[in-house]
Amino acid sequence: MVRQSPSGGSRVRRNVEVRLTISKGSDETLAPDLAGQPLPQAQRLLAEQGLLLGPTAKVHTNLPTGVVIAQNPPAGFPTRRGSAVSVLVSLGEEDRFYVMPNLVGQGEEEAVAILKEMGIEPRVTYQSFPAQARRVVLQEPSFGTRIKEKEEVSIVVAQ
Repeated sequence: MVRQSPSGGSRVRRNVEVRLTISKGSDETLAPDLAGQPLPQAQRLLAEQGLLLGPTAKVHTNLPTGVVIAQNPPAGFPTRRGSAVSVLVSLGEEDRFYVMPNLVGQGEEEAVAILKEMGIEPRVTYQSFPAQARRVVLQEPSFGTRIKEKEEVSIVVAQ
């Protein structure tokens, strides 16, 4: 309670109106710590404090996708209710890209080792072609194609 009329301790007659002015509480709150929280949880924490989700920027990091990395204003900073908190959110790790090497003519073991080194598990099939035994005769995608780490690559090895 902030104020009353008539003031406390005053004598009043029965059925006389007494006016009370009650505080809605402070207009300020402390910004919650959002770092490490998934974005939906961060929004709930903001709402509980009477704050809004502000501008959201996203960057690739080694943190899981959708996790808050940083915020402004920082955790514990006095903030006016109804104001916005900006966040930086992880997009997860950035995909790695490679240029498909020319594997045609290489030995099967060497070709598989090259692809595995790139983080690619090749699908190997075999085709009868005695003159090129144990060598790669076809590849998909073709030499020079841009490929993403863990993308499917097929090689055909001669038997």
